[in-house]
Amino acid sequence: MITGFKLLSIVLFFIPICSFSQFNSSFEINGGLLNTYHFLKSSDTSDIIKYILSDRKSTEFSKFNWKIGFNYNKRLTKHFILKSGLNLRSMGYKTKVYSDFTFPDPGPPEFTEAQLFYNYRFFDIPVIIRYELNMNKISPFIEFGAVPSIYFTNFTKQRTNIETKRNFYWHAVSVHNFKRLHFATNLNLGINFLLNVNYQAFIQSSLYCHASPLAASPIKEYQYGYGLEIGIRKKIQ
Repeated sequence: MITGFKLLSIVLFFIPICSFSQFNSSFEINGGLLNTYHFLKSSDTSDIIKYILSDRKSTEFSKFNWKIGFNYNKRLTKHFILKSGLNLRSMGYKTKVYSDFTFPDPGPPEFTEAQLFYNYRFFDIPVIIRYELNMNKISPFIEFGAVPSIYFTNFTKQRTNIETKRNFYWHAVSVHNFKRLHFATNLNLGINFLLNVNYQAFIQSSLYCHASPLAASPIKEYQYGYGLEIGIRKKIQ
């Protein structure tokens, strides 16, 4: 037999769940780490292009990068939510540690080891559809959508056993034939955690794949990255 106290406790327990199911819109902030790299391909079958492709594939490796974002969520139906906003994402790769340097005599070598790091920064305006499995306090979800992006800077780093040099290239679009506008796809798998009637936390695995090459060149370089993101949402109405 359910007493009045027990019934009241059950009602109070389910109020946050029912309240969140009535979210019409929310604002979120998220960020995370990505392991980034690239696909390389070319329609040029000349020996020099084949050599460059082979050399890059054997000397370049993935590296950790990051992503932060501010997004607006609008509930369309009970299970489907539309998400968009403004995100900042860094992609790129690193080279192996080079040590086979030859310096002219006389004098000692300037350095004996060197490694290069390449980072490409993008402003994203994602258009994402999220499917939430249920309205419980813990709710799995899947997201998929398009990510139009604007390339805006190239950050490189040269690390040697003597010093580290950093360079920003704000005009790489004209200098290196980088494309200004890009298009990527995004797939996320995650879990929502209801904190209270106004806040929800989430964690998700993320995959980004560029459908457009980084630059106009004989060798097409397509960025991609995967990693883990966390965030928090606040109810607006």
